[in-house]
Amino acid sequence: IFDSSRKLYSHNYAAHIVDPSLCDICSQVFKNPSMLRSHRRQVHEKDPNAVKKVRPPPDPKVCPICAKVVRKLGSHIKDVHTETPPGHHPCGECGKVYESKRKLYHHNRVAHRML
Repeated sequence: IFDSSRKLYSHNYAAHIVDPSLCDICSQVFKNPSMLRSHRRQVHEKDPNAVKKVRPPPDPKVCPICAKVVRKLGSHIKDVHTETPPGHHPCGECGKVYESKRKLYHHNRVAHRML
């Protein structure tokens, strides 16, 4: 998909948590040190007299399947580790393909009178 290792590196750095960085003031986690620096400038350095929110440290979210650190574990597992990719829910009776289980269920109720 990427025609150079530089483009792959840029994609990974921007889209995935490559080097998790923790804000020592509010305990928010960022994908990389650059995003943490930006957060500090925009949130904590704008008004030095402002009361700083302190969040409890987040629980680490590590995928038990691939060991990747993610922000939303449930979404990651659904999007990456599901057996049936989105848009591939075939009807067992007629073979039509639906983009969600809900649409397949509705099709079966209407077209094949299944409950």
